[in-house]
Amino acid sequence: MENFVKFFIEIGKLKFTKRKWYLHGIPKEESESVTDHAFRLALMSWHFSRKRKLDTARVLKISLVHDLCNVYLGEYTPYDKVLTGDQKKDDEIMRVLPRFSKADKERSSREQRDAEERALDKLLSILSNDFGEEIKELWNEYERQNSPEGRFVRQVDQIERLLQALEYNNTGKLNSVNPFWFQVKEWLYDKELIEFIESLDDHFYEGKAGKTHVEKSSN
Repeated sequence: MENFVKFFIEIGKLKFTKRKWYLHGIPKEESESVTDHAFRLALMSWHFSRKRKLDTARVLKISLVHDLCNVYLGEYTPYDKVLTGDQKKDDEIMRVLPRFSKADKERSSREQRDAEERALDKLLSILSNDFGEEIKELWNEYERQNSPEGRFVRQVDQIERLLQALEYNNTGKLNSVNPFWFQVKEWLYDKELIEFIESLDDHFYEGKAGKTHVEKSSN
């Protein structure tokens, strides 16, 4: 039981771990936490998985554990090596950084997954039982996309992120919502999830003729 006490104290840190929306213009103090994201993701995944031939319990578990590595790693981004942590300086850095090439993105993706796996292994080393083994298995399903449930949660994860971006965009502080539309279009193939995206579109852009098309289609 002492190991479980330590483990649940550690994951409690995620309630205070901010997601890096400051890279997109949202002040750190106004960004949601990792657990804020996981909570809505879990509910969305639960709802949208009900009509599919998926293991709903597994979908929920993957939603809950997919970001546990952030206990020690925090929010990892490709820009971490060049950012300072100072809002004004980092805003300027983000404005002048060139776009990553395909090779750069692939290398960064490998580095990110390796860093996340090391952080998760450190967290799970507290547990020496089948609970920790199951968490690692579920995390791998999400990261490696080697199960229908893992692939489904990855789609919903992108939608939750877009939804959060649209909410921040309404404050007038988000630099651009375009990247979030583009990411969703890369990952999405589920028909009902696409319908939900269309409803998001209607909800946030109703009465703003032309803006929807520009936000989703401009390069």
